[in-house]
Amino acid sequence: MQSYEQWTSDVSTSWTAWWTWVLGDFTEPLSYKSPLASVGLLAGAFVAFLLWRSSSRFAGTPVSYGFGARFPWMIGSVVLSLSTTNLIFRSLLADGKWQPTFVVVASVPAAVVLLYGRGWAILVTAAVLGVVTVPPLAMLFIANLCVPTGIPNVVGIVSAMAVGGLIACAVCRVLPWMRVTEDPPPPHAAVRSTVGHGEAAWTIRRVIADFSEAQFIGSEWAGGLMIVGACVGFLIDPSFAGYGLELLPRILFAQVLASAIGVVLWRQWYRGGGWTATYVPVVSSAPTAVVAFDGSWPALILGAAIGAVLGAPVARLLAKPLPPLFHPFIANVTSMAVTTLVVYWSLTCIL
Repeated sequence: MQSYEQWTSDVSTSWTAWWTWVLGDFTEPLSYKSPLASVGLLAGAFVAFLLWRSSSRFAGTPVSYGFGARFPWMIGSVVLSLSTTNLIFRSLLADGKWQPTFVVVASVPAAVVLLYGRGWAILVTAAVLGVVTVPPLAMLFIANLCVPTGIPNVVGIVSAMAVGGLIACAVCRVLPWMRVTEDPPPPHAAVRSTVGHGEAAWTIRRVIADFSEAQFIGSEWAGGLMIVGACVGFLIDPSFAGYGLELLPRILFAQVLASAIGVVLWRQWYRGGGWTATYVPVVSSAPTAVVAFDGSWPALILGAAIGAVLGAPVARLLAKPLPPLFHPFIANVTSMAVTTLVVYWSLTCIL
């Protein structure tokens, strides 16, 4: 298996490396960039979708927040947007240079499809809006905000997702063909999972599901198989996943810790079928604390704890003023920027 550095240097010249780079983009929101983890994520997502369609009691958390009928269209839009982004910006990946091509996986395309529903016009519009908004903004913010100030790149990335999301949702409201569509009824009456209703079992399932929230899947099947894929990839070559830093085990531990603390702290918002953004630190402040401080255990634990305390309530507060048809992911990614800055500056002062 080639090294991470060799892989990135081949992306602009080898189509094999390019396709695996595109595949790896599905898990880069979690700081892995692992093709095997991405295979696990997508396999788990489709398992969750099929179990949802059959109303299986093993379906677990409903895929894509119960919008299962929109799930295939959402994935289609993300794949189209991601492939187009990587084709357009492929030349910028020359000589191993990194670019945030993954940003469309966790932002505009999926959000727009989940807002408006099924249909080819919606799928293509969401994909195009994803390409023209978030990737250019992310590159701009990293070059002109993060690099000059020394703050983590994730702040620029999630800020670009927030601004791009606002632009895309505003544009969709004036496009004449963008109208909310009705979903067909499920093939069978909805059946909620009867497996593992205990508090401890639910908490574990909720933590695992948080690992696929950034991709708008939110399923323990997707999150669990993604973690398995990431671990298998690490066992094959520890220097590959996680940008070649060999910090994947600590990143995973920080993410599990951040999610678990958040789920326990804010579980009242999950009761009665509710939801809250406990995944915010999982994809922002927790891995940033590990990477920015070279895997330091104090940074890992403090970063996970601070992120868990701030992430969900800040996202909830920011979501309140959003107008109709502006997806709440905008508030979630803004919370990621705020939480990451607080964690990074706090750890810089403490450690």
